[in-house]
Amino acid sequence: MLRFSLNAHHSGLVPLSQELKIVRDYLEIEKTRFGARIRYEIAVPASLDDVKVPPLALQSLVENTVKHVVAKRTEGATIQITGAHDSGRIHLEVIDDGPGFSLEAITPEHGLGNLIARLELLFGQAGQLAVTRENEKTVVRMSFPA
Repeated sequence: MLRFSLNAHHSGLVPLSQELKIVRDYLEIEKTRFGARIRYEIAVPASLDDVKVPPLALQSLVENTVKHVVAKRTEGATIQITGAHDSGRIHLEVIDDGPGFSLEAITPEHGLGNLIARLELLFGQAGQLAVTRENEKTVVRMSFPA
């Protein structure tokens, strides 16, 4: 993870397949820490493997869920990671069964505040981060042009 982080600083975007490998590695590390309290599923089609994404963007969303949901609840959390290509846009989601939060509460120095700034820098207004509640789950959706 450290090597990826260091290498990512030299590149504006990385293949989604690399980002997903980092996410899997991170979740497996956290699984040794939390055991059965952390459950996850990654459902991103292989057709998106070569899509370029901001480095550590998806990992930041997953880490936020681990820090603010899994670690704070005795029952832990279930995390789903999904991806889709629709109408010329890439949509990546991190879904959890936690209580949710509002982007308005995020400060610029927070990890998600940093991600919002990076999306804006890379994609302008076309890069978006949204948080919604759907079916008693929190959905954090990152989307940007394909």
